[in-house]
Amino acid sequence: PAKQLSSALTVIRSLLQGERVTCDDPDLDFKLFDVSLDISPVRNVQLYIGTRGPRMLEAAGAVADGVLVESLFTQKGISWAQHLLNLGSRAARNVRYDRPYVAWQVTEVCADDEEPSPESRAFAVVLMASTAVTTLRHLDVPEPVIDMVKRQPDWRRVPVTEVKKFIAAGTPESLADSVVAAGQAGISAWALVLPPPDEGIWMMRRFATEVMNRVRAS
Repeated sequence: PAKQLSSALTVIRSLLQGERVTCDDPDLDFKLFDVSLDISPVRNVQLYIGTRGPRMLEAAGAVADGVLVESLFTQKGISWAQHLLNLGSRAARNVRYDRPYVAWQVTEVCADDEEPSPESRAFAVVLMASTAVTTLRHLDVPEPVIDMVKRQPDWRRVPVTEVKKFIAAGTPESLADSVVAAGQAGISAWALVLPPPDEGIWMMRRFATEVMNRVRAS
């Protein structure tokens, strides 16, 4: 998948720029022969790859103009993702990765004594179950929790401390601290993934007024 994604992104960029493309790599599951798009060329197009997989992050570091990284928003997560992005970038371009890193992040503003919602906790466990074991270990997820989410994921059995390694949930003060720390660690932007629609608008307002005001004042 990583090689196919890299090749697909290169092909898409060439097509958008008005080039005629032939791609006949036996390792890929698509072939193109002298293909072009009937559109005006698009110059300076920015193509991002969204991923949190180790091999995909390396591929993104090599070919993408930016990355949308799901859930790796803590300092450990960011350093791990940047390490992989740098591996890919140095292999392909001989330079460290210096393009945008967007945190595509489940975010929930909670009261002081409030745990994340069941929906957010369940989604976090789905993320954990589909995350590479090497990444889970790098984030210091305990081995019994890794074994559980890989075998039979159940959000009710996963400690909230582990859930919060994958979703940003907390008081306005703690979330503001997380956003500031993420920016200092190298994140270019924070893309909100909010609870279901009936709560999403309310949560967006809280984040904009209670969290971002603190971020701007820091």
